[in-house]
Amino acid sequence: MEFDSYLTAFSRTPVYVLADSVEEDVRFETLPHATGGDRAQLVKRKLTQIYRATPYYVAKLRGRDDSKRRDDRFLFAALTNPELIDNWIEVLKLRDIPIAGVYLASMVGRTLLDKLNIAIPNLLLVAQTAAGLRQTYFHARALSASRLTPREKRHDDARSTITTLSEEITNTRRYLESVKAKPQDEPLSVVVIDHDGSLPRSDLKFDVEMQFLHVDRDELSKRFGISVALLGQFPDALQLYSLGLQAPDSNLARPQLISSFRHHQQRRALYALSTAAAVAAVAWTGLNVYQRVDYDSQTAGLADQTARYQSQYAEASQQFPQAPTSADNLRRIVEAAQKIRSEGRNPEMLLKVVSRALDLNPDIALKRLVWHAGAPGSASPAPIESAPPGAGIEMGSIEGEIMPFNGNYRAALETINRLTAALQADQAVAEVRVEQLPLNVNSAASLSGSTMNSAQAATAPFTLTILFKTGLPS
Repeated sequence: MEFDSYLTAFSRTPVYVLADSVEEDVRFETLPHATGGDRAQLVKRKLTQIYRATPYYVAKLRGRDDSKRRDDRFLFAALTNPELIDNWIEVLKLRDIPIAGVYLASMVGRTLLDKLNIAIPNLLLVAQTAAGLRQTYFHARALSASRLTPREKRHDDARSTITTLSEEITNTRRYLESVKAKPQDEPLSVVVIDHDGSLPRSDLKFDVEMQFLHVDRDELSKRFGISVALLGQFPDALQLYSLGLQAPDSNLARPQLISSFRHHQQRRALYALSTAAAVAAVAWTGLNVYQRVDYDSQTAGLADQTARYQSQYAEASQQFPQAPTSADNLRRIVEAAQKIRSEGRNPEMLLKVVSRALDLNPDIALKRLVWHAGAPGSASPAPIESAPPGAGIEMGSIEGEIMPFNGNYRAALETINRLTAALQADQAVAEVRVEQLPLNVNSAASLSGSTMNSAQAATAPFTLTILFKTGLPS
């Protein structure tokens, strides 16, 4: 068989089957509105009732009806005589060639119109094919009906061609209005696809006025990139080319028939994914190699620069005077000095706290101030001028007296209490301890003192110890 021999050169190439015959059915049907599984069951039952003798059929939802029930409108299409393509399908199966789908010739008209950039709401597409005169109606750019007039019903002379074409277009318009596929109040536009110059450009007569558009073979050759000679030799070249550009969504083939094509697509997707992964891996490897070479180049450059600097330093160091000690000892001394400077303390905080408190108590005279900073449990506080900086606690001792003192110990104690409160209120102070008062107010102490008058009274000395928060042990 010639077809079987022809397929030898196209092993594993997907095939699209295009049927152009009068033994087809394209109709509108309304079904009660439903969704999901209910809709699928209604459509399946309707298809089984209409197309019992063929496995090549499809149903596409085309919106809702304008009636009160708002039923669903479906376009049903089928190849009513499956024997037309069964033999071809069997050869494809024997060759294990993936079958992408089965389509009617009228279904590729939308792609053809898109390629010609024709967008008309109510359009009748007329084209001469190998099977005859194909008329396809599109409403709102969607397939709504199709008719095929076989070649044996046509004549070869120009006058008969004009008459036949006018009659066929008029009959198709009346049919569309009778089945309500075309709204009666909307004009119909006729687009004639003349691939070989056999269809008239004018002189067509209709019972109503219709817009007429003629697309000749030169325009078709320009838009589709097919030579004029090839268009004249193969009447179905435009339909096959349109099918190759974009497969329609109305596939008549059953899922089991196109299962091999799905496997073919999955294999191609897997191959494409593997190729992309391989390309990404190669690119990533190349990037890593490039970065490694760049890093090696930078490392070599830095090594050369380091060696040059070391050589320059060695030459310069030979001119340095003799150092009293080694460079390591000097480095350690500098580090120790920096550590002492960063961790060292001074009596600045004590001086600030005492000064603020004495400003609030001018009757107190400061006799002695001692500051100590060191580890907890260290020796007794040293005088401020000789205390070395240390770590751990920080504290101070205040020795003062009331000036002037007239012998009023109650007033003196109140003044000392105010000083203590002022010191305790400072944020830097953790605790203030009273070490000595002018008068021993302990109830367990024995009484002693002098009976001298207030003018000859002794001074009122006292001693306080201040412990700072920053000096508390952690």
